[in-house]
Amino acid sequence: MSSFTPQIRKITRHTGESPSLAMAFKLLKEDRNDEALSVFEDILAADSSSKQAHLGIGNVYVKQKDYNRALIHFQMARKLDPMMAQASIALGNVYCAQNQLEAAVQSFQDALNIEPKALAGYLGVGRALLKQEKYTQAEEQVRKALLLNPQLVQSRLLIAQIYQKQGNSEAAIVEIESAIKINPKVWTAYQGLGNIYLKQQEYHLARKNFEEAQKLNPKIPLAAKMGYIEALIEDNALNEAAEILREMPNNNFLGARKQKLLGDIYSRQGLLKEAAESYHAANLLAAEEGDITSELSDLTLLFEEDETKLEEILETYKEKATQRIAQAQLRKNR
Repeated sequence: MSSFTPQIRKITRHTGESPSLAMAFKLLKEDRNDEALSVFEDILAADSSSKQAHLGIGNVYVKQKDYNRALIHFQMARKLDPMMAQASIALGNVYCAQNQLEAAVQSFQDALNIEPKALAGYLGVGRALLKQEKYTQAEEQVRKALLLNPQLVQSRLLIAQIYQKQGNSEAAIVEIESAIKINPKVWTAYQGLGNIYLKQQEYHLARKNFEEAQKLNPKIPLAAKMGYIEALIEDNALNEAAEILREMPNNNFLGARKQKLLGDIYSRQGLLKEAAESYHAANLLAAEEGDITSELSDLTLLFEEDETKLEEILETYKEKATQRIAQAQLRKNR
């Protein structure tokens, strides 16, 4: 694996030297967000009408998931230049992240009214309509982007998501495989195939595609690894799955999924007490705050169960953990 070498090693500016937008955007691309923010702010201090600096600051806040601050700067950029399609697209992306879907559609449409060839505008409208479960309209918008650029992999992957939501996994696979033919280096395509095969219980194929995704992106997000771990468990690669899980944090929603998967591993290994404890921990971590007290009192009883009773109730613990995690996922997506 080749090591990453930043293009800008250290920021040093002589007194009186003007900060550079190019420098700031390079820092942003390298995920050196605090440094990028500092440079953008210097630019804005020197020129309060710099729409690009507002866009840059907004992008930093988006990376930090500080969407309210991002909106302020994107709105200012659009105010400074109402014909700047990029600002409207940036606003649409934030509204979509906040599930303000009508506002998102309008912002993306504003961008398309300014620039009818703005591919990001059609993709943005499609994503917002997908969230609204308006699948036919969403596909129509995404296919407009595909007409303008048949090699646009993002379009095919988004169409695949639409087909999955409609329950048409085979059509989704066709779109993803087409995307891979166009660009075999896009890790999200293999991740998407892995998720589909996982749902179809084709665990070996799921594992193969998840591994290809991780080969292409060694820094794949932890949440995206959960499907891979599940595929490993179902493919009886228990030690590999456990090794990955040990490195993961044990907090909040991610921790709940981690404990549920550890429960699956222990159950397959015949470690009933450890499996029951992990499933119960998954319940605790996925629970709403009001349920924690009663769940903790049940945990005391758990330690008192003998092996025979644990075998009888293990599936109940597992089922409850699965349901609780699904409920937490729904809350998270709101």
